[in-house]
Amino acid sequence: MSGVLFAALGALGGVGAGQLALMTAGEARSWKLRHDHLLGGVAGLVAGALAARGGWWLGLAYALVLIPHALIDLRHQLVYGGPVLASIALALVLRTSTGGLASGLMGVLAGGLIVLIIREIAARLLGHEALGSGDVLLAAMIGAMVGIERLTQALVWGVYLGGVWAVALLLLGHGDRRARMPYGTALCTAAILAVSLG
Repeated sequence: MSGVLFAALGALGGVGAGQLALMTAGEARSWKLRHDHLLGGVAGLVAGALAARGGWWLGLAYALVLIPHALIDLRHQLVYGGPVLASIALALVLRTSTGGLASGLMGVLAGGLIVLIIREIAARLLGHEALGSGDVLLAAMIGAMVGIERLTQALVWGVYLGGVWAVALLLLGHGDRRARMPYGTALCTAAILAVSLG
């Protein structure tokens, strides 16, 4: 029964996170069910159900922090630095309570550095910016959440999800090779999976 309860709480939290994403983007003038709420609800439901397997509160907390970042980048191709830095601080505080602070700090440094290097290499190879500085911050935030032990897993999943998404957009005619893709959304989705399944 606890799995159902946590899934329901996750779904409600995810819908609330979707509303928060709209409010942050200045689009929540009135309540109306939109795909932001549905996406947030589904993500929260999955995260809650998976988190019920153990360590639920930490997994659910991280998932509910990740969902608004994913939705904002999806809709506006933007990553707001202030909320991401606040999320890093929150993750490190939560890790302090579970004894994983050193792993979180190493995850912050490694995550940010890895994506920064990828960003610079991609920019030189493609001749234009493929990843934004916000993606570097998101990778650092994800490192804080999943720790150094699961960072590679989360980043690799993010690359796969982003690649599948980019190919699908190209095949559907919704962009070209120079179009900016909300890679932060793929990173956040991968981090939710890593947190929930880890």
